[in-house]
Amino acid sequence: MAELVAEAIQSKKHLIVQAGTGTGKTLAYLVGAIVIGEKLVVATATKALQDQLATKDLPFLSARLAELERNKQQLVSIFKALADGSRLDILRLIMHHGDQMHGKRIANKLNLSASAVSRHLAQLKEAGLIVEETQDNRTFTYKIQENAISTLPDTLFDVLHH
Repeated sequence: MAELVAEAIQSKKHLIVQAGTGTGKTLAYLVGAIVIGEKLVVATATKALQDQLATKDLPFLSARLAELERNKQQLVSIFKALADGSRLDILRLIMHHGDQMHGKRIANKLNLSASAVSRHLAQLKEAGLIVEETQDNRTFTYKIQENAISTLPDTLFDVLHH
């Protein structure tokens, strides 16, 4: 329904849609307008529908669009982090050696400078792919954020689909 609304707005044609109560007609025309990016005046026959728009539908859509934008920014950060072979090698080491991997050991295993490893680890942390843990109150080790990796396909699909 939202696609039909968007198409009608874009082509400046009329559209008549009949559907039962609670099927999402209001959300369909709001989403249709948002997809096209047009300003829209909505006239309702009842005060109850006005209230529904103001207190339920518009806040819901606003929150959903904000969530999609956050997800998009997170994906950009993750893909930037994954776009470097050294960072992928670091993730692989952390995945396989868990709490045994600290910056100096990673640098030695991968023949990288400590400063390069530090920069790579910072980008992986910023992307939410790893977390830093303190061992013995002085050594930082790293752990994979499995949820960030396992939900990546669903998050990507959600951002691309909407």
